[in-house]
Amino acid sequence: MGDLLDNMDYPIFPILITEIHNFITDDELKKIKKVINENVSLLKKHETFGKNAKSSHEDNSRFIDLIPFIKPKISKAVEEYTNKCGFKTDHELVNSWFNIQKKDSVLAKHTHPGAIISGALFIKADSKSSKLFFHNPNPMIYFTSARARTMYNFEWVYFNPKPKTLILFPAWLQHGSNGTCNKTIDRTVVSFNYI
Repeated sequence: MGDLLDNMDYPIFPILITEIHNFITDDELKKIKKVINENVSLLKKHETFGKNAKSSHEDNSRFIDLIPFIKPKISKAVEEYTNKCGFKTDHELVNSWFNIQKKDSVLAKHTHPGAIISGALFIKADSKSSKLFFHNPNPMIYFTSARARTMYNFEWVYFNPKPKTLILFPAWLQHGSNGTCNKTIDRTVVSFNYI
């Protein structure tokens, strides 16, 4: 039997989620809110949300084109993220949209097929807003019992949404509100996909 000092631990298959606080300025936040208010006619019901929520999501929606001052910042953040992950991308924006969730709405667990990197830029959120949960992609984790939660056995992690915060993640990673209801009036997010 080998000496315990010769043993090594290998944390394998990590998943990078990047959270950038104060990604936009207060002035940029005001401009985005103004453009959203001018485009509420784009909102419609979407299968990803339960009641009391609407989205401007379409496969070819390009909401970021209406707020061009933010596009270079997002592109740079996505490029830095892909460099850390080692993902090969074309750094091309596929689509972008905005969501507005009313009180008691739920964001169903979902992924963003056809993309490599996804992002969520929080425009309006507070302590009553539903959290953004990311689910462990290992389907076998649910078959194990945990004595204590560690980085090796968690079923999900969550982020508290805050205005002006950008979250970047792999598009294949399941995310949603984990069945919890939003309690904020008009929880607002700009989302996007890159390939």
